[in-house]
Amino acid sequence: MADTIFTEMIDKNLITAKINSYEAYTAIDFHTYTVSVARCALRWFLDQVIQLRDRAGEIGDIHLIVGKGQKTGTSMLGPILMEMLEREVEPPLHARVSEENSGRLVIGN
Repeated sequence: MADTIFTEMIDKNLITAKINSYEAYTAIDFHTYTVSVARCALRWFLDQVIQLRDRAGEIGDIHLIVGKGQKTGTSMLGPILMEMLEREVEPPLHARVSEENSGRLVIGN
């Protein structure tokens, strides 16, 4: 139900989910979302990535911008989305914290 509502909000431009696709990677910015919205957004984003890959072929790494936790010193979204990718996605996906930017998770090489 939440995923359906999220998709309807995207379709009606009530919430934005900007996907940036570059030669080396595809990214989405989650860092302004609450945990609940980020979980819906991740499922939606993975569906979009599958469609993009089907149309464009190789899409490179996937970057999830989760924020560095400026206020708390620790990213709240990062660990939650990493666990979600490993436990709720079929087949499970492994994400790692980017070496260049600790506010990003990277799926891929």
